[in-house]
Amino acid sequence: MSVRQRRQLNRVVDSVMRLMPELSPRIIEPAADKQRELNIAEQTLLVRVGTHRMIALSPTESGQWTIQELDSLTGDLVVIWGETGDLEDDQLGPIVLSAAVGSLEEQLAMSGEIEVHEDMRPILTNQLTILRQRLSMVTGGVVVAESAEAEVEFEDAVG
Repeated sequence: MSVRQRRQLNRVVDSVMRLMPELSPRIIEPAADKQRELNIAEQTLLVRVGTHRMIALSPTESGQWTIQELDSLTGDLVVIWGETGDLEDDQLGPIVLSAAVGSLEEQLAMSGEIEVHEDMRPILTNQLTILRQRLSMVTGGVVVAESAEAEVEFEDAVG
């Protein structure tokens, strides 16, 4: 990983982490074979979303950003989708937050063998409500809380 990539990642880590502390974003240093397999940098910001999904934010050698959604349901990390492009630092937080919201929505809509376990459903639903509210605040949209409990949790989270 180049010094440029480290600086690039360090510029945005705190702002992205502050937008979704419930999801415990962290910097990871994957093994070289995983870096090549997943096309991510030596240091990558990883955000766990739900029970088996992650959003990865990784700087590229050319100064661009790669954002990917990964799934670990099978035991291996598999790329669900990924985009690489030129993005301003201040765009990354809302984009990663939006990706996390989309991932939670998709997971909660799954059925059959991959359906979210009933014990996890209320937790993920409340996380989704909080993240939707935060996304609406960041982007200027309006979102109504889905339950009184989620609304109270959201108010507690933002003070």
